Amino acid sequence: MINNEKKLNILVDYSFVKKKPPGPVSIHIFLGRLLKGLNEDERFNPTILLWKGMEEYIDFLAGYKTDKIVVDGNMKVTPSVKLDRLLMLSPITKLLRERQTDVVITPEFSPYAFFFPKKYHQHLIIHDLIQIHRSNNKRSVQLYYKYMMKWGLFRVAHVITISQQTHKLVKEWGHRDSDIVYNSIPFDFQTAEEPVNCVIGKKYILDVNRFNEYKNPETLVKAMALLKEKIPHLLYFKGYSNDPSYMAKLKETIEELHLENKIIIDTSYRSEGELRYLYTHADLFVTPSWEEGFGYTPIEAAVLKTPILVSNIPTLCEVTKGRVPMFNPHSPEELASKILSIINTPPTEVERTALADFYLHEYSLKNQIDQLAKVIYKNLGIKTIHQAPEAPSSQP
Repeated sequence: MINNEKKLNILVDYSFVKKKPPGPVSIHIFLGRLLKGLNEDERFNPTILLWKGMEEYIDFLAGYKTDKIVVDGNMKVTPSVKLDRLLMLSPITKLLRERQTDVVITPEFSPYAFFFPKKYHQHLIIHDLIQIHRSNNKRSVQLYYKYMMKWGLFRVAHVITISQQTHKLVKEWGHRDSDIVYNSIPFDFQTAEEPVNCVIGKKYILDVNRFNEYKNPETLVKAMALLKEKIPHLLYFKGYSNDPSYMAKLKETIEELHLENKIIIDTSYRSEGELRYLYTHADLFVTPSWEEGFGYTPIEAAVLKTPILVSNIPTLCEVTKGRVPMFNPHSPEELASKILSIINTPPTEVERTALADFYLHEYSLKNQIDQLAKVIYKNLGIKTIHQAPEAPSSQP
């Protein structure tokens, strides 16, 4: 048992990602929040394991110069990257011993992740099982993730999931129990708005998400086609895509419905200030997804007092706590009706403020790290949690 007054030495293993992604990938946003919270909490002493060339990007995400173990990106012991990682495990575990590491956190399942000896109390965070269940994935990809994840769930000491829905799926499919630690809102509410020129003075509906089939932007496009003569609003999609074939299909749908002048697809980099502008000046934020691991973007919008409308799926029912209007994500007609209702009769300022305050408390960074601390202390056998001092809450 570890003394509960001792700072816990935590290694965050992010060595399975070798280069900066092309867009604001949600797992990297999650990583930044995790590192920021661990750095600010007096209970933890975090270090991140990563490849050379990722250092500045990680510091940017976290807002801190986090202590690092850097793996040389040019190192190649064998012709196989996977074998190189296996050969690296021994020197890395030696470093863990030297640093007196108490806990390893792997912030996402990856077939390339290390699995450490159980004495390091590795916590693997599972966000969703989409790679296994996504219908448009090749069968070979589904099987690869399926068996690699089952192997990972078998090998790792502890599992954390980010919602009750993901917990349920992991238990049913992987036969592993898990602890639930909800995400926090990744917005910095001290950042000033920066205008986005293409929407200045215009009315618009916003969706911030990835352009993939399971995020279901097509239903939102079809709903807008039903509304194009009834409301003056543009539809603004902000996101990124790693699926060119689906992007082509989405653009084809937009052209077939003659909505080229009513829909903006924005895959560019946007600063925190520009994102805040997009959120706060939208008349409505819509999340039409069929599947979500957590779904933090509608929570961000609500905290910034923008009315939200989300698909009626288990994860979003859970995360929104049943406090917002919902719709059948398979029905453009129902979505169009709900959009029209909210545009014509938006929630009052009092209602928006109450919802924003509720979500700010529920999904604060402090709450996330406190939940994580309870899970780690329980799994390490620490009976008394030494609480960090209350941080002042920030308002949008």
